[in-house]
Amino acid sequence: MRADVQALTSPARQLRTEEIEIEGVGSILVSGLNRLDALRVQNEKDPFVADRLMLVGGVIEPQITEETAKAWQRRADAGEIERITRRIFALSGMEDLAPKEAYKSVRDGSDA
Repeated sequence: MRADVQALTSPARQLRTEEIEIEGVGSILVSGLNRLDALRVQNEKDPFVADRLMLVGGVIEPQITEETAKAWQRRADAGEIERITRRIFALSGMEDLAPKEAYKSVRDGSDA
């Protein structure tokens, strides 16, 4: 059976989600990025901003703004956010393109 336009664009289609525990803080619910958000992240030249865009697009509960993401970047150890952004990438179906490689490919113009 071939998909039709209604099936491809149906609001019933959901991105994969996962709950992630943050030690000493509690849990957050993350999802994969939709294609538009993934392209925004990949095309962002500043890796700090790309990191925030990934958190804004991928953290579902609690909802994260870019300002909240920036404050989080300042207060969390690097491993905490790295672990979360890697899960968001995996849930987005982009396991082969780790966040660091995505940022690097944008900065140096490679397709890696």
